[in-house]
Amino acid sequence: MIHWLDDTRLELDGLRFRLDMSAERPADAGGDEIVLMKRADLVNAYVEALRPYRDCNVVELGVWEGGSTLFLERLLRPRKLVAIDFATQVPAALASRIAARGLAGTIVPCFGVDQADTSAIRAILEREFGAEPIDVVIDDASHSYAPTRASFNEIFPRLRPGGVYFLEDWAWAHWKGRFQEQWPDEPALTNLVFELTMLLATFSGYMVSRLDVQSGFVAVERGAGRLPARFDVSSLYLARGRRFQPI
Repeated sequence: MIHWLDDTRLELDGLRFRLDMSAERPADAGGDEIVLMKRADLVNAYVEALRPYRDCNVVELGVWEGGSTLFLERLLRPRKLVAIDFATQVPAALASRIAARGLAGTIVPCFGVDQADTSAIRAILEREFGAEPIDVVIDDASHSYAPTRASFNEIFPRLRPGGVYFLEDWAWAHWKGRFQEQWPDEPALTNLVFELTMLLATFSGYMVSRLDVQSGFVAVERGAGRLPARFDVSSLYLARGRRFQPI
């Protein structure tokens, strides 16, 4: 499906993407090449992990200029892709491409939404999906432990059994260089990965059936078990009566 033109450029179903991981992300001006802030190995990992999912319901948290949104639309051909972002304005390049390609009923940008605002997220999901389950969630938003856990608790129960929830850039607190000094008081997102591991162990795949831990993302597969009405990953696992202390 993907044709690599060189190390940083690819073509997918008629759209060209340019990978750019520079610290200052260039805005996508709406030209022939769409800026996609992903490494080549991460793109290939997503292609492989998402191979079983087509014609599905997708939620994306963290959109930036919309390159990843357009990439997911071409890759998955979803029934609906709800793209949620903290920024207040839908990027012009994304809006223009949605209009030009007739994707207004497929891609639904929901901007000005904090991923920690579970009431707002709940309202969006109920409005856009109704009683339909979600198949794929990709969280590339704040990467902060508490907000990421809040949106996970809200959205994960809406996944169908076998659906997958991706936590991107989960390992930022362990990267060399500036990340060892950046956000010194912010708990590592790795804490959520620890908690999900304990949830998997406690319920033997009932709630979480599989964790696929890769350098670029953690893929959390929903189990077939029934989840509690008020799902909170931090209160469900057993730890011999000890309270988990985030690092």
